Amino acid sequence: MRGAIVVAGLAVAGAGVAHAEARAPRPRDATRADASFAHVIYMNRCAGGCAITPGDDDARIDHSTVPSQTSILPAYPWGDLSWNQLVACVRDTYAPFAIEITDVDPGTAPHFELMVGGNDTDVQIDGALGVAPFIPCGGIFDNVITFVFAAETSDVDVLCWAAAQETSHVLGLDHELDADDPMTYLYPPYSKRFQNHDAACGEDLPRECACGGETQNTVHYLASLLGETTPSPPEVSITSPKNGAWVKATFAVIPEVVSISDVKSATAAVDGAPAGGASAAPWTVDVTSPPGPHVVTLTIANAATKTASAEVSVHVMSTCAAGCAAGSVCLGGACVPDASVVGGLGAACTGATPCAVGSCVGGVCAEACDPGGVCPAGYECTAADQVCAPVKADGGGCSAGGGGGMDGVIGIAIGVGGFRRRRRRRQGQRRR
Repeated sequence: MRGAIVVAGLAVAGAGVAHAEARAPRPRDATRADASFAHVIYMNRCAGGCAITPGDDDARIDHSTVPSQTSILPAYPWGDLSWNQLVACVRDTYAPFAIEITDVDPGTAPHFELMVGGNDTDVQIDGALGVAPFIPCGGIFDNVITFVFAAETSDVDVLCWAAAQETSHVLGLDHELDADDPMTYLYPPYSKRFQNHDAACGEDLPRECACGGETQNTVHYLASLLGETTPSPPEVSITSPKNGAWVKATFAVIPEVVSISDVKSATAAVDGAPAGGASAAPWTVDVTSPPGPHVVTLTIANAATKTASAEVSVHVMSTCAAGCAAGSVCLGGACVPDASVVGGLGAACTGATPCAVGSCVGGVCAEACDPGGVCPAGYECTAADQVCAPVKADGGGCSAGGGGGMDGVIGIAIGVGGFRRRRRRRQGQRRR
């Protein structure tokens, strides 16, 4: 298939939105799942470089209508972790629909291909983060190659946005004016998912859709074209704070979310009472709570309103303003438990007996020193780790104790002395 090109350029690091000079196609009406074309998108990280030859689009032999000459697209530059995050994001974006997202080459089997790597100029395009061949209204063809130029930005959300937009163009979707949908130029947010409502077509301003009409609904269109899947429920665990931890009055609840399927929200509760939420990855929620023991619950919900929850027990520390009770000492503005409490400051610790505060350093629970190397009475700021640890029984070491240190110990503080170019955002230019 030879034709025009839809150039989709997402600028890096806060650059503005360029005006589109032409329009991408609006989809034909889709009234049922269409099995006449492949339901596979192959994400190719171009390991060793992708060689592309001009010609009718055929991903099986690396022919594309995009470059004007034989070209090499360099490999994805950001490493395995970033790549895995990008593949997971694109899968999550398409999760409601019956289409496979893979980074394993399907070989000669029909598929769509997304090459991810290099810069726009590697395929003779200027000013774009992504590019896709123009698909005439009413026509979808197997084996079309689209491109995302990953060397332009390391931001996985932006790359995922571009990947969803380019691959959806060859499935028939137009640009639209919904900032939450990947078919838009608009931002924030940078993390986008297909939206289930009618949105005006356009780049900066509403316009007639390229194949007629004024609006498109990306969810309805893709569901009728590809078929739907039932999103699986998420699974969640809380990585911080640990169960039994002592925390300050304001603390972050950090989840690990697995089996993600279009997660939409995270909400926290303290003893059952709402305590905040998050609407974007990584779904961390900042919680403020009064002193004392509490149960913190974090609940993740996806677009199908399925939820998963995890909880931990914590002890919220009081501030030092009114003094600290027996069994605690003042450090970092909070009354932290001392060595008389299991896991407290200076208590013995191993892998099997984790710390309630700080971390295990040299077999004892230790916490960062206050500015100037200051520690509570009975503790010293270690030179190597700059953490407060119990003063040695023989009086050795240098104490920077505050608050009336131990008899015969002099507190001495010893000082130590002796993105790349911005790109214009040009999604949607169609070149002939």
